[in-house]
Parts: sequence; structure tokens; C-alpha cells
Amino acid sequence: MRIALDYDGTITKAPPFWEDFVKLCKTHSIEVCVVTARPPRKAYKDEIPYILGHSVPVIFTSGRAKKPYCREQGEEFDIWIDDNPWMVHISSEDLKKHGIEP
Repeated sequence: MRIALDYDGTITKAPPFWEDFVKLCKTHSIEVCVVTARPPRKAYKDEIPYILGHSVPVIFTSGRAKKPYCREQGEEFDIWIDDNPWMVHISSEDLKKHGIEP
């Protein structure tokens, strides 16, 4: 099983909880990957794994809809955990056009 876990508004709201969550998943051979709409800047690449305290892969979509972007990269997930579920399917640019702040 593979889980896509959002960063901003999800992990950032309760880092210790998500750190424990990742540990628990690993004990059950469940893969967790952070999928964020952030761009792949070095500061973000360092910050995200540091907060989780684990070597968790991170996918940066640079504002693109997460699920289609991941699929293009050959990444598929069984479960998506995101405080803004529409970001899984809709780009941040398209959300802003409709007055929704991602």
C-alpha cells in the first residue's frame, strides 16, 4: 500500500502526529510519500524530511494537480491524505480562478 501525504496544512498542523504516523506505517510495510504543491526549492527539500524525522520521499508538483502529476511521473497511490482534497485533482492556478485559495 502507498499513501500520499500532503505537507502544508496537513503535516504542518501536527508534525509529531505525522511523524508517529510515518513510523507506524513503516512497521506495517506501508510506504508514505509526501506530495506537495510547493516548487522543488532546496530549502523545501531540506525542511520537509527534517520535520518528519524520517527519510520520506517528497514529490513537488509546483502547483499542478497532484494525482495527474504523480501519474505522469509513474507514481500511483492507494490513499491520499490532504487538508485540501481538491488539490489532488485541480491545480492551484485553476482553484484561484474560481476564488479558492489553495
